[in-house]
Amino acid sequence: MRRILSTKPLLAAGAVWLFSAMGHDVAASDPIGPAPRGAVHESVPPGHVRQAYPVGDLLGQRSGGAPLLMQLLTTTVAPQSWKEAGGRGEVRYESERQRLVVMQTPERHEQVTDLLDALRRLMRQKPPERMPVGPKEPQGRNDPA
Repeated sequence: MRRILSTKPLLAAGAVWLFSAMGHDVAASDPIGPAPRGAVHESVPPGHVRQAYPVGDLLGQRSGGAPLLMQLLTTTVAPQSWKEAGGRGEVRYESERQRLVVMQTPERHEQVTDLLDALRRLMRQKPPERMPVGPKEPQGRNDPA
């Protein structure tokens, strides 16, 4: 049995997100969520930058995967730096534009870019073939009784 994803937590987390986005039953929370229409956003803290990331290609026609993508992001990229963990970073999904709006430090924006690029590479890979379950039966052998 090959354990490719177990040695690469980022890819494992991405695979979980990808399978969920494909319709598998996975529970997720939306800690920040989309901004309400007309909402006034806080000013950007010193050392932070607000940047938008198009994610329509990752979500396809199902924006229901956005909460899980945001959860993957906030648990993978410097988890302690996000607002729900007491930090200053924020992420929200704008469904009309199919993009994540992230407020983080420039270093963490690089990590966000790396994560989204890794997810895109993972989506381009051919899915693995199904592995047979159970022991393989010997073929053409006559076992003496």
